[in-house]
Amino acid sequence: MGGIAMRKTVFALSLLLAVVSCTKKLEIPEDPEIGIQGRTMVTVTVADYDGVAFEWGSDVRIGIYDSNGHTNERYTLLSDYVGQTGPVEMYGGGIDGALMAYLPYTPKGYPCVGEGRQPVLPVQVYAGSAIEHFRRNAVLVAASDDNGRIPFSYDGGQTGLLHLTLNFSVTGNVQEVMLHCPGSPLAGSVAIRPEVDPLVVDGSSTVTVTSVNKPCSETAPLEVWAIVPAGEYSHLTVSVKTAGGVQSSPVDGTFIVIGGGRQNIETDGKDPSGGNEEFTVIDGEYK
Repeated sequence: MGGIAMRKTVFALSLLLAVVSCTKKLEIPEDPEIGIQGRTMVTVTVADYDGVAFEWGSDVRIGIYDSNGHTNERYTLLSDYVGQTGPVEMYGGGIDGALMAYLPYTPKGYPCVGEGRQPVLPVQVYAGSAIEHFRRNAVLVAASDDNGRIPFSYDGGQTGLLHLTLNFSVTGNVQEVMLHCPGSPLAGSVAIRPEVDPLVVDGSSTVTVTSVNKPCSETAPLEVWAIVPAGEYSHLTVSVKTAGGVQSSPVDGTFIVIGGGRQNIETDGKDPSGGNEEFTVIDGEYK
């Protein structure tokens, strides 16, 4: 009997070990092995903006275009750098030659990046501050430097920031703010080097800031930001959309947006020309 009991015990232990070995969670490293064939490492920085350092989150990805036809390679942050500021290392597919990179990555990519151009989006999402507007809406582009590092910056390049103070008196919350400037591109693909001509291609004369959902009045003005190409602008029209319709006002005079700078604009929703201009504004556009 003792032998039978012993065999039953051994059999039970064998079953238990088999179950444990089958249910044990497979340990997968947080990052793939670096240095294997087809992998490349890059060092990336994002310059401080308004004295605030860029903090690297686990969801941050960049896209890279190289000089040998590889397009929109996705690069991922090494987990050791999550929550850190300053230079980080990122890994992705094999690349060769000079690099043009953009932040943040999108699966569709931006072909203009391979040409050394930065996308300025015609539709931008409202944010409550300048730095947050950049974080939500700026597509940063940078070429690798002599040391192979990729230096991104919110302050550099050939784009600037419009800071709009709107004194419109409206009923209900503002849903959208539209900027329209005939003959001057407010969005498009902007060259990151000033000597490139033309500076902007595939341009749009309209930029719309969506998801505002804020009140606006003469006593409580609404502040809105928009990223635009550097350059000289005139005959800008600002329009606000509410549930009741669209209210528009031309901005008097000419102003210049400097690359990496800001331009403050204030409008009260009234036509400063007294209605003597040679154009009519309908739904925020010149007709």
